[in-house]
Formats: sequence, structure tokens, C-alpha cells
Amino acid sequence: MSAFHKSLIIVLLFAGLSAISAQSIVTQPPLNTFVMRSDLVGKHPRLYFTQADIATIKQRAQGSCNWFYKKAKSDFGGYVGQRTPDAPGTWKDYLFGFWGQFSMCMFYLVEGDTSYANTARSWALFYAGRSDWLTDDLIPMEITSGMALTYDILYDYLTPTDRTTLRTALKRSIDTIQPRFFVGQYWTNDYQNNHMHNRIHGLAHASFAIYGDDPAINVQTAADLAVGCYKQVVTWLPDDGSTHEGPGYWDYGYHWVVRAGKLISQVTGIDPTAGAAHFANDHLYRLYMTTPGWNNTFTVGDASEGAPSNAESWMPGIALTHDAAADSALRRLMKDQSGGFYQQTMWSVLWFDDSLQQQSYASLPLYRFWPDLEMFSIRSSWDDTATGFVFKCGPPGGNHMQQLCNGHYINVAHDHPDQNHFLLFSNGRMLAQDDGYPTDNKLTRSHNTIVIDTMGQQREGGAWYQPFDYNLTGHLDDVMLSGSSACAAGNASKLYANASRFVRHIAFIEGGYVVSIDDLRGTGSHAFDWRLHKKGTWTNGQAGEFIVTDTLNMRLDIRLLEPAAVSIQSSFLPVDPLVITSNPCLSAKVNASSTRISALIVPQHNFQPALTGAMLQASGGAAMQVQGPGFTDVFAAKIDSARLTAGDMATDATHALVRRASSQISLAMITRGTFLTIGGKSLLRSTLPANFAWRTAAGAVTVEAEPSYKAAGGTDTIGIGGLTAGNRYGIVVDGNLFMNAIADTAGSISFALDLKQRSLISVTPAGSVNPGISNAALGFRLRSLPGCIEVAIANGLLQPTILAAYAPNGRLLKRWVLFGNTHYFLPTKELLPGVCLLRIESNGRSGSLRIIRITR
Repeated sequence: MSAFHKSLIIVLLFAGLSAISAQSIVTQPPLNTFVMRSDLVGKHPRLYFTQADIATIKQRAQGSCNWFYKKAKSDFGGYVGQRTPDAPGTWKDYLFGFWGQFSMCMFYLVEGDTSYANTARSWALFYAGRSDWLTDDLIPMEITSGMALTYDILYDYLTPTDRTTLRTALKRSIDTIQPRFFVGQYWTNDYQNNHMHNRIHGLAHASFAIYGDDPAINVQTAADLAVGCYKQVVTWLPDDGSTHEGPGYWDYGYHWVVRAGKLISQVTGIDPTAGAAHFANDHLYRLYMTTPGWNNTFTVGDASEGAPSNAESWMPGIALTHDAAADSALRRLMKDQSGGFYQQTMWSVLWFDDSLQQQSYASLPLYRFWPDLEMFSIRSSWDDTATGFVFKCGPPGGNHMQQLCNGHYINVAHDHPDQNHFLLFSNGRMLAQDDGYPTDNKLTRSHNTIVIDTMGQQREGGAWYQPFDYNLTGHLDDVMLSGSSACAAGNASKLYANASRFVRHIAFIEGGYVVSIDDLRGTGSHAFDWRLHKKGTWTNGQAGEFIVTDTLNMRLDIRLLEPAAVSIQSSFLPVDPLVITSNPCLSAKVNASSTRISALIVPQHNFQPALTGAMLQASGGAAMQVQGPGFTDVFAAKIDSARLTAGDMATDATHALVRRASSQISLAMITRGTFLTIGGKSLLRSTLPANFAWRTAAGAVTVEAEPSYKAAGGTDTIGIGGLTAGNRYGIVVDGNLFMNAIADTAGSISFALDLKQRSLISVTPAGSVNPGISNAALGFRLRSLPGCIEVAIANGLLQPTILAAYAPNGRLLKRWVLFGNTHYFLPTKELLPGVCLLRIESNGRSGSLRIIRITR
């Protein structure tokens, strides 16, 4: 089915939904909401650049942006001189109408070859001479945008008759689409869906292009509407940069949002996105929803697996934030996934920031959390063979949009009934899969979550997931992310008509495996159906163990450790008779009035030794012990309000994770807790419930502390244990000296901290003497790295080491106080890029002045 006809079907399907809407949200903004820059009135080109910019564009196309220019030439240059199809109606209307048309105009600007200009002109006039494509749909708005760009860029090349013809056609398109904003259609009732973005994009291009060029054609109200609606888009987009329609629709349509913002900024001189956090984060949504290796996508919502495309839309966010690490990921896509640069590649010549110094994407955090969708992505490393994991339990449409709509109908057609659903990827393969883009039946049973009595979550079924009641949604109860570990709980209880409780406690532990503990309660007997979807060869292992082999050297090992295997009715479904579009799956059913289903899910490379897992006796909840080469982990989840104990661990937290390596604790995490004790000794404590991640190495301890999920935090007293009793420690909070302290007889220190956001606490031995260094010695190494200064200190003195940074004029910029023999990476975000003078001293002894160039 063609994209044109598919879009027409979508319109017809949604037309019946408009009656549900209580009201149309779109209103005509005040007259003169749009005001063109005075220097652009009567001038062309003006939409994205002026005549004065063309020399720079040529230079970029032939220099720093030549990769993109050559890619666009490779994709579209061969169409030069070709006619359009005899009639509109195929996907090539995107090509002839917009992608190729804009590219031909740019080829002409750069090379001066009139064959490109003649091709763009002929395509624009082809559509201008017809009216059979003028409908309220996606493709007509693309054609409109293409004609507007050709009119603007080739204005001086076109004849007066050509200009008149194109102006008339653009006004016809404006007159077709402008009234549709006010009739309460599926796309007019919220500002966060791709159809609204597409219409604003087309309306803005058409009205801005011909504005003021003919006194008989007044497009002021159309231009006002485009700007007014775009301002609403900015208001509706969530701060975290996510999009509820999923990464597939980010690829497909987010370029409309990016481009319309750049267009309005250029033509009005006022950036409508200024100060909106969304636009500093949007590129990170797509980056973190791309799997390790950059060749696949974590698919939620209507999206299919495959490498990302239209990564040009990353570029404005990268330029805005000077994000050199994200830029390196973009360059990786240019190298290995060049096929994804096709539709919109030419825009890179305008948007690519060629001024960034190189910084590896390996410097990025391993995780990203999107509070609007209540979803996170985390990975074991940035290596191509790494393991990645995504978990979500949040409202269709996202919290922000649901709250803005205030109970009125909103369009969440591309969302899925998938709360408490997860995805798992490892060694280049998707090991727990999504159902992609079903256009017939969106069902919970197609996802890696729970089905109860064959029934899924509220509002499932049908081609489009809507309308949706915000009061019936799922939410995360807790989440904590640290390094390559995550602990979370998703509460989807409201989504099931025939059960009173479904809370999934889940952990991704040091990038190696997943633990899932499902707390399920109902009244009477129910069939709780645990599902995991994966293409491959399914086999049985030991009792309660299931294996799916993807390739000869890659498999997924699933062990259901609770309830007992005799209570589980398992089956492999190559095809689900209720939804044939879903992937094959493991279905594990438990018949009970209430139950816990606890699973250990292990990706295995090259048949590496399997981890062993077992349920531990626990009070107040459930606990699983997992053993692997050199480590033993315990993950515990609180099920009721009692104190949680498992083995020698006790806590009041909702989750606790403890890793022992060589019998020594190396990692501990808790969520929403005020204490964690191991063997009766305090490891973590606080006055207010909080989230903590505790790690130790070489006698030093680092702690990440933050308020509990959705809690405000505040003044707290933090206790950190696992230290050597009687030893003196230096405490650094977020890179700044906080205090010195001596560990008490239990090996613990405590201090007050204003805990309103995440803090990184470093607890480092101070005053310890390295036998190989005399007490008078001060050895050090300084090196500037992107975003930080590396400091290696060999300090035998019983005094702290002071590192001071000065500007070339001698002004003090920053001081750090460091302790002992250690290795630090100090952030340089408070230092201006450029030359910086560093001096290091201890007890009056100074090292020589070092000149370092600070980079970001």
C-alpha cells in the first residue's frame, strides 16, 4: 500500500474519533502574531538563509559538510531532468515534492548548474498545475513545503509567470489546510503528534514564502496560525526531549518540529524554542533509543527495528548544547549507517556544527531516564557488543500532555498497551522484542509484560490506541540508575480489569543480566500469563528454564525461579492466534488468586558459563541470589510494608541490591530507604527516604544520593559505612570539598546534606602515607581531557592537596581540595574553554605552574 493511500486511510479512521473530542483546542491567534524581519520583506531567499549566506553555504558544502552534500547528490542527483509521475499518489510525492526538490535547489546554489534549477522548477510547476493532491494529509503538506522552498531559493531564476503560478498554488494549499485546524480532527486536539507538526510545517513554509509578495494575496492569518500553533508545540513538548510516539516516529516526523523552529527563528528573528529544555535533550532521546553498535532501535510505540534515520534532526540539539560526545555518535552513524541519511540529508549542510572538538561518545553516561514517559534506557558499556535494556511504565502520551489535555480527548494512536514492558539487546541481537507497528490489533499480549485471563491492559485492541483515560494509566513507583545498574518498580495495577495488583520489580545488574519479580494479586482464581517475545529457536532447559537461540553464538536464558516449576504451564507460541503480527513468544501461565513470578534473564555470548540463580528466604518481600564468576549478588524487593530482610541484609527500602566480589561488598543500591545494614553494620542511612548507590575501590567510597522517585528531598543527614574505623577521610560533594571526618568505631561517617537532587559523594582516605614516598614528597600528574582535568597525586603529606585554576590574567577561577594518594577526574564545566593555569600545592610546597588547554 502506498504511503499516500495509507495516509488517506488513517484520515478516514480518525475522522470518526473527532466526535469524542469535547472541544477543538486550536484557536486563531491574535493578528500579527507573525512579524517578518524588516530586512527580509520583499527579499528572497529568506526562509533559511539570505543571499549573503550563499557563499558560506557553498564553502560548507564543498568543505566541512561535503560528506552530507555528496550523500544527497548520490541519492537525488540522478533524478536530474526526470519528470514526475503522471499523477500524484505514491511515496515518490515525498521525493519529487520535497526531498529531491529542495536538494536540486541546493545543488544549483552550490554548483551553478542550471539543470538542477530547471529540474526543481519543473517539479514545483508540475504540482502547481494540479489540484488532485490538495487534501488534508501528510504528503500534500510536504509538496507545499517543497514548492515554497523552490519559490524562495530560485526566486530570481524563475520567470514572473512562474512566480505567479507558484504563489497561486501555495495560496490554494493554504486555503485547503488552514480551515482544517479548527474542525476538531484527530490531529487538532493536541500539539504533540506528528500530524499537527506536519500541518504547521507546511502552513509556515507556504505563508512565509509568499508573504507580502503580492498585495492581492493576504496570508497574514495563516502565518499567524503557524507561529501560534508552533508556540503551543513548544509548550506541549516535554522537557526531557522524549516523544510518546516512539523512536520510529521521531525518525519519520520529528524533522518537522526541528525545521519549523529553525524557519520561524530565521524569518521572525525570534527563536520560538529559546529556553525550552526539550530542544536541548531531544537528540539524546534518539541516541539512547539506538542500540549498542548503532545498527538497531529499541522500539516502543509504532516503530520497527532497524538503524536510525533522519539523524540530521540531532544536529540543532547538538549545536545548541555543544554536545561533542553526541556529535561523535552522529559521526559513527555517518560512517556505518549512511543509508539512514536519505530523506533530509541536505539540511545537514545548514545545521551541522563543524566547530566541535572531538570527544568520544564513550564519555556519555550509560543510562538515560525520561520522566515524561517513565521509561529508561541503560547499557553495560558503549562497546558494540554491549548489553542494553529498556523498561517503561508510564502513561500513553506522556505525563505532560495528559496533564495539559485535562481530561479531553488526545491523539495517542501510535502508543501501545505496553506498561511494565521491557526490551533487551546484546551482542548485536535483540533478545526481548517489541511487536513493531501493528496496524490491525494493538494488544498487551504482544509485549514483554503480563496478560491476565487472556485480557490485557485497558483500551487494548484495534489499530489505534485511543482514547485513553489518564486515571487508568500505569506509573513507576521507584527508579534508581547508576553506572550500568538499575532498580525500578512499575505499577500497572489500574490497567487490569480483573486483578487488583500488578507491580513489576526489575533490576538490570552491572550490565550482565535482568531480574524481574512480579507481584500479582486478584480475587478468585486467575490465569497470570508471563510473556517474552523473541524470534529464534526455543528449547527447554532444566525445570523452569527456557532458552531461545538466536545465532550459533548468541542465546537468551530465561529461568523462572518462582513459583515452583510444577505450578507453571509453559508453551512456545510461534504464532499467537489473537495477534499474528507479534513475534514468537514464551507464554508461562500460573493459575492462582495471587502469585509472584520471579525470573532471571541472562543474555549469553558464545555459550559463556551460565549464571546460577535461586530465591532466598526473605521477610517483607522477595529476594533472588545470583552467582557468577567472582561475584555474588542479592536483589530484594519489598512486597509489603514490613522491614525487608534477606540473608545478612536488612533495610526499609523498596529495593536493595548488594554485590560481593571476593567476599567484599563492592556495590550496594537502595530505593526509597533510610537504612541498609549488612551483617548488622550500617552501610547506608539517611533521615529522609532516598535513593543510594554505594561503590568502593582501593579504600575509597563513592556514593550517589538522590531524593526518592517523585519526592522533593530536602535537608538530610547522610550516613556512609564500609570505611575503616578511626581513619580520617576527606569528603567531596559534586567536585567540591565538603568536610573532613574520622570514621567511627563501626566504620561510618555522617554529615548533613541538602539533598534536593542527585549528589556525587567521594569519601577518600586522607593522611595515609605511601611507604614509597617520603612525608615531604609531593608527586603529581596533570592532564586536560574533554570535560575534565585528570589529576594523579602521590602525596605522602598529612595535609590536603590544593589544586587551583587561574585565568591567564591571574584571576582565580576554581579551587579543589584533594586528599591522599589518589586519582581524580575534576569537571571543568565552571572553567571557560581556552588556556588555563594550574598550580598544585600541599603544606606550603608547590608544584610548578602548568599551562593546560581546557576543552569541553
